[in-house]
Order: sequence, then C-alpha cells, then structure tokens
Amino acid sequence: MIEFGASHRRRHCYSFGKNMTISQIDDLFSNHFTYLDRVVSDRLPDHDQGQRGPVVMALSELDRDLYFIHDVKAITCNAGIGAWVESHIDDSNWIDDAARAFEAIGYGVVGHNLKEYRKQYIAAARNFENWDDRDLSKPVWDLEEELMQALYDHLIARNFVFKKPSKE
Repeated sequence: MIEFGASHRRRHCYSFGKNMTISQIDDLFSNHFTYLDRVVSDRLPDHDQGQRGPVVMALSELDRDLYFIHDVKAITCNAGIGAWVESHIDDSNWIDDAARAFEAIGYGVVGHNLKEYRKQYIAAARNFENWDDRDLSKPVWDLEEELMQALYDHLIARNFVFKKPSKE
C-alpha cells in the first residue's frame, strides 16, 4: 500500500501502511540505506572514503538509526558482529551511536554487545584473528526479524519519510 502526499517534499517519498511483511520492510530499509549511502558519497570532500564517519554522523538521528541498525544487521548476519565493529572502530562515535540506535528500538543488548566487542578488541591490541564472536552476534542472528520490525515501528511512530526507490 503506497500513498503519496500532496506536498512537493513528499512527492518523492513513501508513506506505508501497517501490514508490511518483514521482506517488504527489509527492502524498504535497503532502498533508504542505498539513498543515504549516495547522499554520504556526494558529500564526501574530494570523494575521500576516509571522511565517511563525520558525514554519516551529520545525518539526522532517524536516518542514522536506520543506517546503523540496517548495516549492523546485514554485516552481523553475514560475518558476525566483530566484522562491523572492526570495520568501524576508527569512525568517531559510530559504535556508540549504533548502540544508542539499538537502545532506541528496545534492543539495548545489541548495543551492549557492540561496545563489549570494541572493548575486547582494543584490549587485545586489535589482534582478533581467531576470536569467536558468536555469543555477541547471537542476539542479532536470533532476533533479525524482530529488530527490523522494531526499527520500522520506531521510524513510523516518528513520522519518518522513506525515499521512493529510484528508477535507475
């Protein structure tokens, strides 16, 4: 069920009903994440990927909630929570803000696990070649659909507007 608002600002955005499937919600998040990724890339000084951190942190809080939760979920489901933390350990405030986003949707355990992995990773002098992060990844693996539903409910309750998929 897609409804388009009358204002110019909403002409390019989606508003959704409550009966979306998890697959539809995940597609919606993937599309908006791709949009945000394009926005971030366009704002990078001299297209320097090393500058992504501050640009992502300049997004609105709800955009960051979607960006971080979707990204943590996707990477954790494919490679474990440690892969996400290790990739973003040097991005100022990303781990803490991702933890805040999970807390905002009622899944603080995932935020705690992000911080715990960071703490252990730093204590091990970033040498985690054979470290097992299954226990810290398990809440994401076991609750993937619930996380997506909670994020969707969190965004909809705050009148979040999703970008319309591009026709590229």
